[in-house]
This record gives sequence, structure tokens and C-alpha cells, in this order.
Amino acid sequence: MATHSRNVVIRLTDGVMRITPISAEDLSVIYEIESRSMPFGWSSHIFKSCLVEPYECWKMEKQRRTKWDVIGYYVLYLLKSHAELCNLCVDVDEQQSGYGTQLLTHAIERCSEKGIETIALDVRQSNSIAQKLYTSFGFEKVGIRKSYYAAAIGREDAEIMELRIS
Repeated sequence: MATHSRNVVIRLTDGVMRITPISAEDLSVIYEIESRSMPFGWSSHIFKSCLVEPYECWKMEKQRRTKWDVIGYYVLYLLKSHAELCNLCVDVDEQQSGYGTQLLTHAIERCSEKGIETIALDVRQSNSIAQKLYTSFGFEKVGIRKSYYAAAIGREDAEIMELRIS
């Protein structure tokens, strides 16, 4: 398992959040969130394979009384000067609350700290909410992957988006 030093605690008006690395013990809850929130999401085996370098996997947890509940996560694939944001997800019950913005901010900061120059990602063409989030951070559409995502009927294209950090 890769080690990371960039744990973050965020104090919000409605409680405390933290962003910490995902461990093998987190995989069942991560997979549950993925299954609820993403049509045709990743399998638990894919998440498990991402727990080693050159991947970084981070979870966002919300403090509820005496325990921490995972409400979102992201997975980065890091190369020397380029990164791929492979997955970013907020639990369906927590979406539209700014948590995706906080996760994306953390991901970009991680890349910047590591000297990454560009971050790329794929997003469903039908996912206008995610596209709006990425565009608000300066990501630009640079291409299309035809029939990239599984869909209820057939396949769906992906927008390729990229952000220059430095």
C-alpha cells in the first residue's frame, strides 16, 4: 500500500470532514457508494487493484456523533508529469452539497505537490453536473472517446477533459 502524508481535516458549519487515504478495510463501503451512485460503476476488484502505486486513493469522511462515515472518494493514476483522475464519486445522498468540489480541490493539490503538470479525466457526455464542476476548475474538453461507457442501451461517449496545473 502506498503511503501518503496529505490528510486534511475540514471544519464546516454542519460538522467536520476529513480526507484520508483509502485502505483495504474501506473497500466494501467504497464499493457500496459506487454501486448506489454510478450506473455501471467499478467492481470491487478494480478498487482493490488501485491501492498500490502509481495510484492514490482518497476518501472523504463526515463525522456523525462518534463515528466517521465515508461519503465520497477519488482515485488518481500518477505518472511523472501527468495524472489521470480515474474516479471521483460522492454518495448519492450527499451530492450537490459541495463535497465533490472539496475532493477535486484535494486531488489537484496532491498533483501540484507532486509536480504534476496536467490532469486528464473522462466524463460521460450525459453527466452535465460533473462537466460543470470540472469546467469550473478550468478543465477543458480536448476530445471524445467513442462508446467508452456502458449505458442502459448500448454505449455512451466520454468527453476527455484536461487541466494544466503549471
